[in-house]
Amino acid sequence: MSASSSARLFSAVLLGVAAFGVVAPRAARAEGPALDCPSSSEEGQRLRDKNRYLDAREMFRACSRPTCPGIVRKDCSKWLAELDDSQPSIVIAAQDAAGADIAAVKVEVDGRVIASKTDGSAIPVDPGEHTFTVEAAGHKPTTVRLVVRVNEKNRLVRVTFDDGPKAPAATKIEPPRPPAAESRGVPVLGLTLAGVGALAMGSFAYFGATSKSDLDGLRSTCAPFCEQAALDDVKSRMLVADVSLGIGIVALGVATVLIIAHYASHPAASPMTTATR
Repeated sequence: MSASSSARLFSAVLLGVAAFGVVAPRAARAEGPALDCPSSSEEGQRLRDKNRYLDAREMFRACSRPTCPGIVRKDCSKWLAELDDSQPSIVIAAQDAAGADIAAVKVEVDGRVIASKTDGSAIPVDPGEHTFTVEAAGHKPTTVRLVVRVNEKNRLVRVTFDDGPKAPAATKIEPPRPPAAESRGVPVLGLTLAGVGALAMGSFAYFGATSKSDLDGLRSTCAPFCEQAALDDVKSRMLVADVSLGIGIVALGVATVLIIAHYASHPAASPMTTATR
């Protein structure tokens, strides 16, 4: 072999070694970081025994890779298949108050998001008791507590948002308040004083008439020698009549002023205004 041929062969060997040094790391990176296959196998079994099937699945997948030793890979593949057979799953069916399906929902299990929408597919979950929280835009979150069992497949979980969509924030408009009771009619004080005046005038009429009648009788029978008690009785009733007359005049006068002032400040309440509409 000539010197030039030997040089070309040596160069080709160097290029091959360099190419392998570039390709091999890339292939290793494509398969992911190096894993401790026996440790993944042991961790997967521990998680499976604690009913943490979702986390155990990831460990069994890791130790089932071709890069793991054959005996470890064989056991992990078998355990992964058994886990798939016994893994429970649920199907979320979310609806609004009208019975319409809602697909855009977020599903959390014990605070861990497991789905961002519902399309009718089964969602794998760990066996055991869990708190499921389902959220949809415009509705209050709904929480359901369930006990999920091993081998329970496609369990239907219906969630109904019966609170209705949340209304957008808006300015609250207060309805007009009705006028006060006294603005729609005669003021209470005016009515009260009118009643007092009417009673007082009735008292004046009664005591005035009876005292005058008794006084006329005394004049025609015993004057000027009538008994003092009889005269005092007549005077007392005449005084009551005079006081009643004064009270009646004042009460009726004030009541009239209040009623006139009320209708002047509330024309809509005036009987005449109402009649002419």
